[in-house]
Amino acid sequence: MLNNQKKELNLIDELYKGNETAITEIYHRYGRELLTAAYSHLKDKTEAEKVVLSVLTELWDERAILRISSLKDYLETALKHAVLQSLYQTKFNSLKQDTGNQIFIDK
Repeated sequence: MLNNQKKELNLIDELYKGNETAITEIYHRYGRELLTAAYSHLKDKTEAEKVVLSVLTELWDERAILRISSLKDYLETALKHAVLQSLYQTKFNSLKQDTGNQIFIDK
């Protein structure tokens, strides 16, 4: 177990350094699990792939300001937020179509 933690910490360190092989390794290590989780909520393979790609892209783009202690925990949380955003956007777009692009918010 300590060996896995050390590998993960090394992987996080390489990510912070901008080593592109780190993001590739993260994809190989966690991609399938993330895709399965996203698909279980979205029920759309293409949308699940987009969500996973957005999570990994954001991880790469924001690596300089992120402080990650557990890569798995970070990815699970980021995926949860990305899935919720996707579901919200899908529902919003559906409402727009149903109302002829006119959305009214009561206050």
